Amino acid sequence: MSVRHWIQLRLRNNGLNVERARDPFLDQSLLLGGQAQVIFDGGANEGQTTTTYLKLFPMANIYSFEPSPTLYARLCANCKGDNIFPAQLALSDRKESFFEYNITGYNSFEKCTVDGVNTASEIRVDTIKIDDFCATNGIEMIDILKLDIQGAEVKALRGAMRMLTERRIRLVFAEVHFAAIYERQCFYQEIATLLEKFDLPVFRFYDLRYTKQRRLEYADAIFCAASLNYEQ
Repeated sequence: MSVRHWIQLRLRNNGLNVERARDPFLDQSLLLGGQAQVIFDGGANEGQTTTTYLKLFPMANIYSFEPSPTLYARLCANCKGDNIFPAQLALSDRKESFFEYNITGYNSFEKCTVDGVNTASEIRVDTIKIDDFCATNGIEMIDILKLDIQGAEVKALRGAMRMLTERRIRLVFAEVHFAAIYERQCFYQEIATLLEKFDLPVFRFYDLRYTKQRRLEYADAIFCAASLNYEQ
């Protein structure tokens, strides 16, 4: 037994459960046994997460979705490879206006209400349902569905009802909100309730962020079947 595990055991025996900070990408690799064939990077921005997934799963086909014309150009420049497939599309179940902000990490279908985040442009973008994209491209299973689309995650998931119903999505990695950042945004409870119906309960939260009033504002979360587990 390692010293770390011995200390954890002693603390647990005294009613304390202490864990080190977890890396969400390492946890995804552990949960999937280091194997992923298909990854969807929804809200790819300039390709930061696509690059991380490529290092972890070099053999996976990675579909990177980014609707912003400016960010899509940067995504294509930053992420090149035979198994990377950039798409200038937004994952959603409907068409509507898309807001680009002075801070690109806030780009969304929803109107941002954060002070200092200002609309740079309001544009129309092409959208696609996950089910339709999979049918068109012959994709039978998504190992990782990553969604960082700023309060519009439920819209993307509603476009994946067939894949979810047929249990063809193994793991969802999403940003989840607990406080209002956008008008008409979805909240954690809506995402969790929807995914729970398809045997994808929450596994763990990561990188919790808080408001100035010390209330939980948003975090990243992994949702996966209980059968995906590991001892670490």
